[in-house]
Amino acid sequence: MSVCIYDISHCSEQEYIRIMHAMNVHQDGITIMTPRTRNTVLRIKSVDTRAALILKQEALSSGAEAAVSAQVMNLHSGTTDVLLMGRHDTLMEVTEKCRRQPFGLPRISDAVACCLKRRISAPIPYNGGVLDYSEHPLIMGILNCTPDSFYDGGKYPDTESLVAHGMNLVAAGADIIDIGGASSRPGADDISAEEEIRRVVPVIENITKNCTVPISIDTMKAKVARAAVAAGASIINDISALYHDPAMARVAAETHSPVILMHMKGTPQTMQKSPNYTDVVDEIALFLSNAASHALQAGIARDRIILDPGIGFGKTVQQNYTLLRNTPVFKSLGFPLLIGVSNKSLIGAVLNTPVHKRTAGTMVLNALSLCGGADIIRTHDVQAAQDTIALVDAYTTVDISHKYE
Repeated sequence: MSVCIYDISHCSEQEYIRIMHAMNVHQDGITIMTPRTRNTVLRIKSVDTRAALILKQEALSSGAEAAVSAQVMNLHSGTTDVLLMGRHDTLMEVTEKCRRQPFGLPRISDAVACCLKRRISAPIPYNGGVLDYSEHPLIMGILNCTPDSFYDGGKYPDTESLVAHGMNLVAAGADIIDIGGASSRPGADDISAEEEIRRVVPVIENITKNCTVPISIDTMKAKVARAAVAAGASIINDISALYHDPAMARVAAETHSPVILMHMKGTPQTMQKSPNYTDVVDEIALFLSNAASHALQAGIARDRIILDPGIGFGKTVQQNYTLLRNTPVFKSLGFPLLIGVSNKSLIGAVLNTPVHKRTAGTMVLNALSLCGGADIIRTHDVQAAQDTIALVDAYTTVDISHKYE
């Protein structure tokens, strides 16, 4: 069984206190450990209480700290989450000590060490090239081959106009074109695989004849994914994270296609009917970690897995903003991270703007996502996304300490 671990070093002191209360950490322990959260903080899910006790002892002996449930200190059996906190070097020392311990600690040690090293970006290989996001984030341009998408449904009614729009996205600087034949807006009706194929395959074939930009197929159906890859698509973007269609993981593995695994609560038909979570960040991080493990077990290579927390897919407005504030959590799972907020209702709900007047709001949220570690942004407006990336790059890297004349 895989270890679910992620970095929550970006959280506020109040958020750490809330998390420790939820973990049932003793109040005296919360008071003592809260100042230690100013260092690196890793959250490890569902640790055997025996392992958690040893982990805490080894952390203390190395100058680090570990918050665990009070049941651990009472020697109760079961599992507990662990907040492991300390300087980078002391946490690495803890991992070395725990590699010699029982109760799954060698596996936990490997996961901690891996999490501490996840700031390195590795290219994503696909059939025909690699997607390198180490120098700058990538832009995924949206091309909807649907009459009922929430933003541009019916705007491009035939193959010719769709191909022309796709080429415009390429010319504007898109690194990926995401083509979908079935709307995933809240309440959208499902359609047959045959209808999806009829909509997307001619567009994919025509675009791939004219450019080398990789195409992703946005579908939950294995039959559609296989037809799209045969037509020239290189990436499978599955909003069900390979769970909707049992054959989808096999298609991805057999075609060596990178996969985008997204979290969605329910289906497009049901996802916005009272989406409830005990802890939205924790539950979605665990889901994505398990989805990645499922993909790996199906034979999909680690460097071909991309994660997406699914902004707007079975979340309230408040939950969506909570997820965006916690982008570093999803980034720390160890895979490239895609964020898609383009023109969605979480923007309209705050600004009270209709769908076609949300570009500025989209780019503000894209900028915040990029600052939180997003590697790919999915957008309708590629040129605006290019400008956003340039400004974020200037904000984070350009030396402006000198005076301008």
